[in-house]
Amino acid sequence: SLFGQVMNVVQCGECNGTGKIIKEPCHNCKGRGTIKESKTLNIKIPAGVESGNRLRVSGEGNVGDVGGGNGDLYVEIYIKRHEYFERDGANLYYEKQISFVQASLGDTVDIPTINGEVELKIPPGTQSGTTFRLRDQGMPYMRRAGKGNLYVNITVVVPQKLSKEQKKLLIQFGEISGDEIKVYKKGLFDKVKDAINN
Repeated sequence: SLFGQVMNVVQCGECNGTGKIIKEPCHNCKGRGTIKESKTLNIKIPAGVESGNRLRVSGEGNVGDVGGGNGDLYVEIYIKRHEYFERDGANLYYEKQISFVQASLGDTVDIPTINGEVELKIPPGTQSGTTFRLRDQGMPYMRRAGKGNLYVNITVVVPQKLSKEQKKLLIQFGEISGDEIKVYKKGLFDKVKDAINN
């Protein structure tokens, strides 16, 4: 060419750069020296592992080219969603529903943890949205000692249906508290609608 001699160097298509050609290759491996196969491994999952973490299993990967050693196997972790716990790192979050009577008078309730149930004291006057922290009741840390916390969020449930006696007592409570309550009375249309729905 105008710019001098040009040389292209490529790998041999028959020996793939090994310098050897097998005249009678193995039927199974086609002369590659390796056979593809799969197997099931039992691997140890460390405590505190999170979704997205990758675990390396040494020597369990594919065989290297030209007789090289085995590579490593990388396992990516996916953690299934829990029935009632939400997780953020080592901390866990749980929603506890209580009645307005429990919220008003206080109570002791059972809270599930990853190690079994524990008791939580609900002080009188607890409001919906209040969060209690249970120290060291969360997930273990993966690379250091200790555990996260369990945060319990309180939801005060207001009853949708009341008996006549319950309504009477609540009205009395409201009057004692100085509340002016205009009790809603169902009309004929509401009664017919309830009868159809029931």
